[in-house]
Amino acid sequence: INYVRIWHDESRERSGDPAFLCLWRPVPPAGYMPLGLLVGLGGRPPQPGVPVRCVRADLAAPEPLPRSLPDWQLPASRQRALGLRGWQADPGRSGVFAVLVGGPQ
Repeated sequence: INYVRIWHDESRERSGDPAFLCLWRPVPPAGYMPLGLLVGLGGRPPQPGVPVRCVRADLAAPEPLPRSLPDWQLPASRQRALGLRGWQADPGRSGVFAVLVGGPQ
């Protein structure tokens, strides 16, 4: 399976930190959607064999982002072009988060 890097901490990468944070979206087979993202340190994509779960696209539906303030965020700045925000999708039940890369701050 391949991965697309959707976000990385540009300021730490530019400072020479080899352990800058990256978010990767799995590229699923045609007709499927990945369940989540992978988080890694450094600019290399995840190693082959990392478990990734996908579901049929016709069995998945988008979840609208909450209108409340995010549970966590890394704002955009001069050093970081794209901000990153996250909301817990089902508070108290699991570790599922909705993540927005970029967009209005």
